[in-house]
Amino acid sequence: MTIDTLSDTLSSPTLTPQPSFRVQTCVAHDADEQARNLHGWSQTYDQLTAGSFVGGLTELCLDHMQVFVETTSHTLRQTCEVQKDAYWFGIPTCPAGSGRIDAQVIAGDALAFSSGRHRI
Repeated sequence: MTIDTLSDTLSSPTLTPQPSFRVQTCVAHDADEQARNLHGWSQTYDQLTAGSFVGGLTELCLDHMQVFVETTSHTLRQTCEVQKDAYWFGIPTCPAGSGRIDAQVIAGDALAFSSGRHRI
């Protein structure tokens, strides 16, 4: 299921261009579907625990930035590749120690970060 909201970029007759944006909410019932719902990334998920998967993604796409909140019902291994001229920031909202980048634990008060030149 996908719900889209688009901005009205020229809603008033002004000379100043207004930024455009898109908000999209998706629900996935498969880890591969969850990976496909994230736009502009090369993303792969491996579901590490058994059972029926449900994932959610709410994505805000601005002119030069993408912000999203992602939820999953099961533990996943994620591999992704960000565009070469981009940066990736991850802010965990899960209990401390349950997220990792490679083998390193992401602390509850930490910020994960990588440039687009590295595969995560």
